Amino acid sequence: MSSTQQPHLKKVLSPLMLWGLGVGYVISGMYFGWNLGLPEGGTYGLAIATGIIILLYPVLAFLMRNWPVRFPKPVACSIMLLGLSVLAWDLLRAWPS
Repeated sequence: MSSTQQPHLKKVLSPLMLWGLGVGYVISGMYFGWNLGLPEGGTYGLAIATGIIILLYPVLAFLMRNWPVRFPKPVACSIMLLGLSVLAWDLLRAWPS
Protein backbone atom coordinates (compact mmCIF):
# COMPACT_ATOMS: atom_id res chain seq x y z
CA MET A 1 0.00 0.00 0.00
CA SER A 2 1.42 3.34 -0.95
CA SER A 3 1.47 6.26 1.48
CA THR A 4 -1.06 8.29 -0.59
CA GLN A 5 -3.76 5.61 -0.55
CA GLN A 6 -6.17 5.73 2.40
CA PRO A 7 -7.31 2.44 3.98
CA HIS A 8 -11.02 1.70 3.61
CA LEU A 9 -13.46 -1.06 4.41
CA LYS A 10 -14.84 -3.26 1.68
CA LYS A 11 -18.65 -3.26 1.45
CA VAL A 12 -19.68 -6.90 1.66
CA LEU A 13 -23.36 -6.87 2.71
CA SER A 14 -26.01 -4.78 1.05
CA PRO A 15 -29.01 -3.42 2.98
CA LEU A 16 -31.18 -6.10 1.35
CA MET A 17 -28.87 -8.84 2.63
CA LEU A 18 -28.94 -7.36 6.16
CA TRP A 19 -32.74 -7.26 6.01
CA GLY A 20 -32.77 -10.90 4.91
CA LEU A 21 -30.56 -11.89 7.84
CA GLY A 22 -32.87 -10.08 10.27
CA VAL A 23 -35.96 -11.77 8.85
CA GLY A 24 -34.19 -15.12 9.02
CA TYR A 25 -33.35 -14.62 12.70
CA VAL A 26 -36.95 -13.74 13.56
CA ILE A 27 -38.41 -16.64 11.56
CA SER A 28 -36.00 -19.16 13.06
CA GLY A 29 -36.76 -17.93 16.57
CA MET A 30 -33.14 -17.14 17.40
CA TYR A 31 -33.98 -13.48 18.01
CA PHE A 32 -37.35 -13.97 19.73
CA GLY A 33 -36.27 -16.72 22.12
CA TRP A 34 -39.07 -19.24 21.70
CA ASN A 35 -36.52 -21.94 20.86
CA LEU A 36 -35.23 -21.64 24.44
CA GLY A 37 -38.70 -21.70 26.00
CA LEU A 38 -40.01 -24.74 24.17
CA PRO A 39 -37.71 -27.37 25.74
CA GLU A 40 -38.12 -25.87 29.23
CA GLY A 41 -41.87 -25.25 29.35
CA GLY A 42 -43.14 -27.62 26.71
CA THR A 43 -45.82 -26.86 24.16
CA TYR A 44 -48.56 -26.13 26.67
CA GLY A 45 -46.31 -24.08 28.94
CA LEU A 46 -45.28 -21.92 26.01
CA ALA A 47 -48.93 -21.60 24.94
CA ILE A 48 -49.89 -20.44 28.45
CA ALA A 49 -47.03 -17.92 28.51
CA THR A 50 -48.07 -16.64 25.07
CA GLY A 51 -51.66 -16.27 26.27
CA ILE A 52 -50.54 -14.26 29.30
CA ILE A 53 -48.48 -11.94 27.09
CA ILE A 54 -51.43 -11.54 24.71
CA LEU A 55 -53.58 -10.43 27.65
CA LEU A 56 -50.98 -8.12 29.18
CA TYR A 57 -49.96 -6.29 26.00
CA PRO A 58 -53.28 -4.44 25.47
CA VAL A 59 -53.43 -3.64 29.19
CA LEU A 60 -50.01 -1.99 28.97
CA ALA A 61 -51.02 -0.14 25.79
CA PHE A 62 -54.19 1.24 27.40
CA LEU A 63 -52.33 2.22 30.57
CA MET A 64 -49.68 4.07 28.60
CA ARG A 65 -52.40 5.81 26.59
CA ASN A 66 -54.10 7.11 29.76
CA TRP A 67 -51.00 8.05 31.77
CA PRO A 68 -50.33 11.45 30.18
CA VAL A 69 -53.91 12.52 30.94
CA ARG A 70 -53.88 11.32 34.54
CA PHE A 71 -50.31 12.35 35.31
CA PRO A 72 -49.48 15.58 33.46
CA LYS A 73 -45.96 15.88 34.89
CA PRO A 74 -43.24 14.21 32.79
CA VAL A 75 -41.79 12.33 35.77
CA ALA A 76 -45.12 10.76 36.73
CA CYS A 77 -44.89 7.92 34.20
CA SER A 78 -41.44 6.98 35.45
CA ILE A 79 -42.65 6.99 39.04
CA MET A 80 -45.63 4.81 38.08
CA LEU A 81 -43.39 2.33 36.27
CA LEU A 82 -41.03 2.22 39.24
CA GLY A 83 -43.97 1.51 41.54
CA LEU A 84 -45.24 -1.26 39.25
CA SER A 85 -41.79 -2.84 39.06
CA VAL A 86 -41.46 -2.80 42.87
CA LEU A 87 -44.92 -4.38 43.14
CA ALA A 88 -43.97 -7.05 40.59
CA TRP A 89 -40.72 -7.77 42.43
CA ASP A 90 -42.60 -8.13 45.74
CA LEU A 91 -45.07 -10.53 44.13
CA LEU A 92 -42.24 -12.62 42.69
CA ARG A 93 -40.45 -12.77 46.04
CA ALA A 94 -43.65 -13.87 47.81
CA TRP A 95 -44.40 -16.59 45.23
CA PRO A 96 -44.07 -20.03 46.84
CA SER A 97 -41.16 -21.91 45.37
